[in-house]
Amino acid sequence: MIESAWRKWRQRSLLQQFALISLIAITLIGLLLGQMLRTSVERQVLDAAIAEAEVVSRLGLQSAIGPSELKNGLNSDRIRALQIELQTDFARIDVIDLVLWNLEREVVYATDMRRVGQTAQLTPEISKSFAGKPVARITEVSHLPNISAILKRHGTVVEVYQPVQFGSLDKGNIAGVLRTAIPYEPVAQTITKETGRLYIALVFAFITLYVLLFRLVANASAELRQRADENEQQARHDALTGLPNRTQFSEVVDETLAKGIPYLAIALMDLDRFKEVNDTLGHHHGDLLLIETGTRISNTLDARDMVARLGGDEFALILHGVTDSEAALTVARRVVEALEQPFNIEGLSIDISASIGVSIAPDHGNDLATLLQRADVAMYFAKNSKTGCALYDPGFDNNSRGQLAMLGELRRSINEQLVVYYQPKVELLTGRVCGVEALVRWDHPERGLIPPDVFIPIAERSGMMHTMTRIVLAKSLAQLRDWLDTGFDLDLSVNVSARGLHDGKLSGVVKDLLQRYAVPSERLILEITETTIAADPVRAREFLTSLGEKGVRFSIDDFGTGYSSLAVLRSLPVNELKIDREFISDLAHPDCAAIVEYSIRLGHVLGLAVVAEGVEDAADQKQLAGLGCDMAQGYWFARPMPADAFTAWIRSDLSIAA
Repeated sequence: MIESAWRKWRQRSLLQQFALISLIAITLIGLLLGQMLRTSVERQVLDAAIAEAEVVSRLGLQSAIGPSELKNGLNSDRIRALQIELQTDFARIDVIDLVLWNLEREVVYATDMRRVGQTAQLTPEISKSFAGKPVARITEVSHLPNISAILKRHGTVVEVYQPVQFGSLDKGNIAGVLRTAIPYEPVAQTITKETGRLYIALVFAFITLYVLLFRLVANASAELRQRADENEQQARHDALTGLPNRTQFSEVVDETLAKGIPYLAIALMDLDRFKEVNDTLGHHHGDLLLIETGTRISNTLDARDMVARLGGDEFALILHGVTDSEAALTVARRVVEALEQPFNIEGLSIDISASIGVSIAPDHGNDLATLLQRADVAMYFAKNSKTGCALYDPGFDNNSRGQLAMLGELRRSINEQLVVYYQPKVELLTGRVCGVEALVRWDHPERGLIPPDVFIPIAERSGMMHTMTRIVLAKSLAQLRDWLDTGFDLDLSVNVSARGLHDGKLSGVVKDLLQRYAVPSERLILEITETTIAADPVRAREFLTSLGEKGVRFSIDDFGTGYSSLAVLRSLPVNELKIDREFISDLAHPDCAAIVEYSIRLGHVLGLAVVAEGVEDAADQKQLAGLGCDMAQGYWFARPMPADAFTAWIRSDLSIAA
């Protein structure tokens, strides 16, 4: 029974528990304080009775009876005379009975003359009075023996035992004890009246206190409930997009699978090139892009479906309304198409794409972990194959495991196995090799030379680009130092990714490496793509200015693909334009030729050297020279090669030595 009552109590809300506990506590405190107040009022009334008895003693009897009479007693005539003398005074102060004892406890005077001459028992009250302390008590006298008719008629009286002293209060000796009986009813009325007022004030105060406390706790409880709801919301929803998060996504999938629904499709999606957007435009624009992405996906899905943000640019979809794999892929394609439409983020038009992998229960698994893992495998297949979306196939697992293995190997061997290849830059008018571009390669001990388009995306996704940029800079600057010591008059070009532009430590790293290898800063040319500059010209200007002041030169790579404004180009401390190979490869086409000619003229107007990438034959070299292009690089001159091969090549008859 106690356990059942305890369970019922625990089921009540905190506010209900507080209301009941506080009500009981306040009631008990109120009763206790009320009793204390009543006792205090009674004490005050009894003290007043003592003061009244003092008046009777000092102004009544002690003025009418001398010390010798109190000691030796009064005869009957003296007693009757004293009664007549005191009757008026006693009536005025409402005294109904008096008894006066001397030191031998013999009754010297009493309102009831029959008691004169009797000896009183030594009661505690009489003893205290003989000791000099007045005592007052409320006594029910109706049942006591030998009580006068007057006292019995009153029933309850206030008895005051008062020491009788002659002389001053401080120095007088106690000569007897006077018991004064005062009607209790006026006292009771006073007590009731005063305690009634106090009880009313107390009840009002406690009701006010209870209401205020209840209101305060109710508000606090409401705020706690609101915070709990907010915490629940935050625990199950993504703070940025407001979409369900991984926790809620997992709960819904688990609940759906537990219900035994025969067909459930989930999809895993991430944005292609989102890191580039985040790095070039900043996290603010990246966050806005993620919010808009979530909205677009939600608007594309059926009302029964759900989209959740798992973290970063990764989203997960639960497709309740599909009945087969083709229907799931149809929804996935619709989402991809919706995201291919340009996003307008604070006036900037941003184009992105997405890759989606789909897995289906029970075909591909019966638990969340398996379904997610296989959707992830399908997503990376879609990303690598550029198909946009893919349904999981067991054949994808080998490729997925291969990428994971490659990432682990790259992380472990990045310092030892990364090598730098060099491709020459040639002056078109003189044929002189004036510089080299450093290009990273992965010299795998088992797989051989791995091209950058295979491992660079893995490095970007895993956050290894900062480390890779530092390695390429260090190795290529060390090699340039050797070439300069050998007598080769060369400049070194090194690519800086969008992440490098936002790496606050890269400027310091470049300065330290230049100093370490004693390479003149003007020998180093850092290449930054036009897309990166166009996306964040302010950050680009800060980075270029920081190193440009030290003499480092800069080149705008892939010019013609990023739509840079002339104002941006003119304001940046760049030294070189590199025309993208896309235009050089089709130089025979009038449109491409016109773009190249315009780019060359623009570069010269801005005081920049112009480099053409991707030169494949002598005709391209001749046409570019005729258009006034300054330098070129491409397979027509030489493919990228290791440092020792480049040294041998530049010394051969195929090039002009420095």
